Amino acid sequence: MQEWLFLALVNHQNGFIWRYFYRHPGVLRAHIEMYGGATVYLPLVLRAGEA
Repeated sequence: MQEWLFLALVNHQNGFIWRYFYRHPGVLRAHIEMYGGATVYLPLVLRAGEA
């Protein structure tokens, strides 16, 4: 988990990690179910609005 968090933070300028993992609606839905009340990184919020 820490490795992916590190990669997402390092790669935040082009958003590759977020686009790669959250392009599938099931992954996004699972993340929202697990962390729905938590503060999330802005690209996730923007991506959720596209669904």
